[in-house]
Amino acid sequence: MVIKKKKPFYDWLDSIEPETSKTDDFETEVFLLPDYEEINQMENWIKRNFDVIFQEQLNNWFIDEETREELKYALQSY
Repeated sequence: MVIKKKKPFYDWLDSIEPETSKTDDFETEVFLLPDYEEINQMENWIKRNFDVIFQEQLNNWFIDEETREELKYALQSY
């Protein structure tokens, strides 16, 4: 699975670190998933583990529970 940052991430990052350069040059993250026979098995794994992966990605940049909750809310509209 490859995680590529999109506009909501850049908007959030700009709100907490305006001095950080906002380019598409941020590294992508790659996660190896278990070997599944069916796509729906992989999708279910991602759904079950989404919050852990999401929190890990945020922790790579910023740890603030209030800001994190604001981002979660903002992402619901995408």
